[in-house]
Amino acid sequence: MCVRHAGAWQWGVAGALPGIIMPASPTVDGQPYYQEYYPGEAEDVGEVIGIGLAQVVPAGTFSDCIKTRDTSTLDASLQETKVYCRGVGLVHVDEPDHTVELQRTTGL
Repeated sequence: MCVRHAGAWQWGVAGALPGIIMPASPTVDGQPYYQEYYPGEAEDVGEVIGIGLAQVVPAGTFSDCIKTRDTSTLDASLQETKVYCRGVGLVHVDEPDHTVELQRTTGL
């Protein structure tokens, strides 16, 4: 049950636009993209900063990973990097105050 809707928005309502979590053909090209866009409420931006990477986390060692840098035009303190790996998804997040890593996977 969702008890809080802060930060939620609906595409097409009050100027909100759909975003992109990951480009279909990611490249390291210096081109940022909006992950979500609702003017004044949700303006998260991603940029691919690495491809073809290996990542070691408690759940295992993964290859063919992509690293992004995520920021926000609304909050300069939001600075995080994320690593997504083929067949698994998000496995590693670095934020200024903490790191989150995939602990286990069922191998789906």
